[in-house]
Parts: sequence; C-alpha cells; structure tokens
Amino acid sequence: MLLSERQERTRRFKLALRAGIPVILLVSLVFYSTFLKDNTLKLTLENGFLIGAVLFITVYFIYFLMELSAKETLVDQTTYGFNEKSFIKQLQIYKPKTLVLLLVENFSIIHDNYSIDDSVKLKSTHMGDILPRVYLPLIDENVSLSFNLSPFSLRDKIFQKKFFDYLEKSKIDPSRLIIELYERKTHHDLSGYLQTLNKFRARGVRIAIDNFGSSNASMEYMKNFNFDLVQFDRDYVTKLNDTNTYAMFSSMVKMSKDLNIITVAKWVDNESQKTKLRELGIDYLQGFGISKPISEQTLIDSYN
Repeated sequence: MLLSERQERTRRFKLALRAGIPVILLVSLVFYSTFLKDNTLKLTLENGFLIGAVLFITVYFIYFLMELSAKETLVDQTTYGFNEKSFIKQLQIYKPKTLVLLLVENFSIIHDNYSIDDSVKLKSTHMGDILPRVYLPLIDENVSLSFNLSPFSLRDKIFQKKFFDYLEKSKIDPSRLIIELYERKTHHDLSGYLQTLNKFRARGVRIAIDNFGSSNASMEYMKNFNFDLVQFDRDYVTKLNDTNTYAMFSSMVKMSKDLNIITVAKWVDNESQKTKLRELGIDYLQGFGISKPISEQTLIDSYN
C-alpha cells in the first residue's frame, strides 16, 4: 500500500471517530432523558421534537464530514499518490534535505501514455518521425484520425495550449481528429473534467468514449456528456452468442442511436460477428475480420 493511501485511510478513520463519538454521546443523552430518567416513554411534542432534532443533527453532521473528507483528500484520484497540496504539506512537515528520484523501469511506457511533451507521431523507416503537419494533408479529407489521450494530458494547461496551437497551424479540419477516452471510474472532479472536454469540443475536435460498458463510469459519463462516438468493450463483441451479453449490447447500441452517437465495434475477427453487428446497426467495424495490419509501402500504394 502506498504511503499516501495509508495516510488517507488514517485520516478517514479519524474523521469517522469525529463523527461517531459526538453522535453516540448525543444519542445516549437523549436516550437517558427520554427513556431512563423516569423509566417511561411519553410520546409528547417535546420528546418528538427532541428525537427529530437528534436525527437531523446526526444526518447533517455525518454528511458534513463526508463532504469534508472528499474535499480534503490527500490522494490524487487518478494516480493514488499524494496530490499536489498534500505533497507540499508532507515536505513542510518532514523538511527533507534531500529528495530522491526513483528510476522506473517501465518509464517509457508511462511516458507514452501520459507525456505532454510530444504530439502524435508516425514513424517511417526512411524518414524517422513524421509530424502531423506532414502526414495530415496527405490523407484523404474523409479519413479521420483517432487516438487515446490520458486525463493528465487533457487537463494540463500546457498540453492544451500546444494542442490548440498545432491545430491552428495545421489548418486541418478539427472534426477529423477524434480523442478516445477510457475511464475505469468516474473522475473525481466530474464537472471540471467535463468542462475540459468541452474546450476540445468547442474547437471542433470529436470525443469518443472507448471500451464503453466495461465499468459503471461509462454510463455516468454518458449521462453528463454528449459523446460523438462510442467504442464498445471487447467483451460484448466477442461474446455475441451469449444471450445476456447480446441483450445488453443491443440495448446499448439502441441507446447510442437514440442519442445520435456514432457506434464502433472493435475486435471483429470473423464473418459471424460481422453479420450480427450489421444486424444491430453498428456504424463502423474494426478488427482482423476487416483487415490485417498492412505495411508502410502497402499503405502508400493504396493511396497512390
């Protein structure tokens, strides 16, 4: 368990004590004054008012501490490490003379997923990195590019500025760019996160939710944001023969259609899947059943 998680657990336990002890004392006092003092219970207006007040104070006090707990959390809800405010507080408490930087073996993978320094790139065996300003104008204007971005990148002000600057300089139709989001759980600051997504939407960039149906967060986002595309989780596409799975999948497709959202099914590997997905009305199919990966030269030849 991370130190941040352990300290957060300790903080919540102390909050629980702060909530529990006063409530127990209050209830005990009321119980004594109404039940034990004269050994009889009289349903008078005074006793009714007192019991109602105790219930109200108890609920309100617990709710207040729950709100306090959420606002003062030490843990970043995405990384589970210390958030910026609590990390600074840790430095003030311990006053370390030295900070140690750990070498992470899979840093390159983390960098690929969460870095904000680089734009999306293609690589060529002859030319090395191919920047978007080179390959975007060469691609047919009806072809869109879809790519994943992490919540870290999206909410970072520096990344947003770079992204919008590149977008403006490239003179490309923003609707050809699709940002894919995959959320395993609802973002801690949902309203703030949706405002961030709307910044990209306002520039014309389309937003897709990836692996839809894999978590409760999927439905929560769908309720609060108008996505342009939905990419369904592989479990629904690969288990179409299961009656329950098919029924749930069919309902999600219908819901997406009713909301005017473009539907995409990935992991399509065979004709049986293709037939059933077309019957459901899926807009786009993706997988080896559509096309195997092709080489750079094949791609160039196909567009020439």
